[in-house]
Amino acid sequence: MPTAAQIIARRLFEAGCRHAFGMPGGEVLTMMQALDEAGLRFTLVKHENAGGFMAEGAWHASCRGGSMGAPGVLLATVGPGAANAVNVVANAWQDRVPLIFITGCVDPAEAATYTHQVFDHTALFGPITKASFRLAHGAADVTIDKAIAIATDGRPGPVHLDLPIALAAADQPERAYPKRAPNAPVAPAPGPALEEARAMLAAAERPVVVAGLDVLMDGSAAGVATFCKARSIPLLTSYKGKGILPEDDPLSLGGHGLSPLADKEVMPFLAEADLVIAAGYDPMEMRVGWRDPWDPAKTVEFSAEANTHYMHHARLSFLCTVGAGLEALAAGIAPRPVWPGGEPEALRRRLKALFAPKESYGPADVLAAARRALPR
Repeated sequence: MPTAAQIIARRLFEAGCRHAFGMPGGEVLTMMQALDEAGLRFTLVKHENAGGFMAEGAWHASCRGGSMGAPGVLLATVGPGAANAVNVVANAWQDRVPLIFITGCVDPAEAATYTHQVFDHTALFGPITKASFRLAHGAADVTIDKAIAIATDGRPGPVHLDLPIALAAADQPERAYPKRAPNAPVAPAPGPALEEARAMLAAAERPVVVAGLDVLMDGSAAGVATFCKARSIPLLTSYKGKGILPEDDPLSLGGHGLSPLADKEVMPFLAEADLVIAAGYDPMEMRVGWRDPWDPAKTVEFSAEANTHYMHHARLSFLCTVGAGLEALAAGIAPRPVWPGGEPEALRRRLKALFAPKESYGPADVLAAARRALPR
């Protein structure tokens, strides 16, 4: 019969994880050994925050062809080890990084009368994770499966697992759960709201798509690019949405959200639009200047999660897969000429001039030199 640590490690390997990072302590050595035996290479780090950022890098490296990829894995020992990781766990929460964060903890009976480095890990990490679980006897298999699912579903994020010392080495039942199927694409339901959105698209003369991180997380980048190109609609992205269209595509207005200088050009353009399609736009990335960046009455939103942030508003908001939402929006609506005054190209020229190299040997100069020297 496998131990709890072996079950956790094996399920992580089955989910595609091949790396784990962290700082060991006596409370997590069993888990560390199980990860190694399951085929996850454990990398020792000098600080838990560094390990968490390396785990994020491993996740990015595992993403292929629009897939979610395998979650990052971070391991920390009890007390100070766990607390050291607060910054990187909060980063994963805000940067939408699927991260399985495993901490060792003192066994419950021991914790009743023992105080050295003992505090409630789940209370600390609950507010900055999608979920925080204390593993219980007989439930290691279902808990790790739930953790992986929660970490990678919807807008991804960190999930914390608190593993008692004795339980890690204890034999546990392992049920033969079927491999969890990925969520099927979700499209908006037919009805008055969708028909209203389609009428807005049909009438729009100055539409713009504003896309963000949700597009990459649900594999909709190609669908967004196809939608924009088929209708000659310009695309403006958050900085993490860069690359949905190549930067030299005539429809690409670049990535934004951090530069007040760029915002002075972008915000008036958004005000000119008679239709803003927020396609997987997650305002978590954006600076204060992006509060209420457009007229809600002219906005249709396709999002992974309900809008409870109030950074922006929309006349119509659909919870769905972004690509499927755009496909439903466009069905039967013939393309029409848009932006007759050539405003998107004018904006492209102004932004290019705004950030052109100034022969000052700053970042813009370095990038310009790299572009001249490297293949497209």
